[in-house]
Amino acid sequence: MDWIVRIYAKLAYRWRLEAKAAEQDVQADLAQLHADQRKKTMADIEKEIVALEKVEADIAEKEKVKKGVWKCDNGHTVSMAEIGDPDDRPASAGAPQCGIPMPPATPDELKGKEGKPAWVEWAKTQTVPYCDRPLTFYTWDKLNKNEEYEDNRRSKDERKEQQAVIAGKKAYIDELKENIKGGEETAKHFRREAQRDRTVAREIKGL
Repeated sequence: MDWIVRIYAKLAYRWRLEAKAAEQDVQADLAQLHADQRKKTMADIEKEIVALEKVEADIAEKEKVKKGVWKCDNGHTVSMAEIGDPDDRPASAGAPQCGIPMPPATPDELKGKEGKPAWVEWAKTQTVPYCDRPLTFYTWDKLNKNEEYEDNRRSKDERKEQQAVIAGKKAYIDELKENIKGGEETAKHFRREAQRDRTVAREIKGL
């Protein structure tokens, strides 16, 4: 009678161990599934961040151009798109030259000044001189250009909003990385436990 009970006890114990191991396999698969889902979410968010950073860079570039203008004492205005941001120029470079073409005097003006038609014809053949006056940078607020100043301010606000969104998504990615790491560790733990229970079940079979 004892041997029958022993056989039943061994079979029942092995069944419990195998069932527990199977349950742990399911738990490991579920933990890995959640980790894989988070990886996909993280990959999607990383793509969003790349797109957002491009938008932020474009806003920053436009913001530079909207910052103000260069002017010389001849009254010429040169945009930042042509000269660049004054903050990016090394101090040793000095002030940039204007370089705006200087329109030649009209034939009538030259005739009135010189009184010689031949001088007028000669002037027409000359190359157009360029303004060589140094440029000074003026921000829109200093020029009392309220519309441009407000446009620049809006660009800065928009850029800050983009940066805040990017920072939030990067923080979420860090959180996802921790969750993925924890999920994968959980999956490994359940698989180790399942393997241990199956090993014990095989040992019981040999008793």
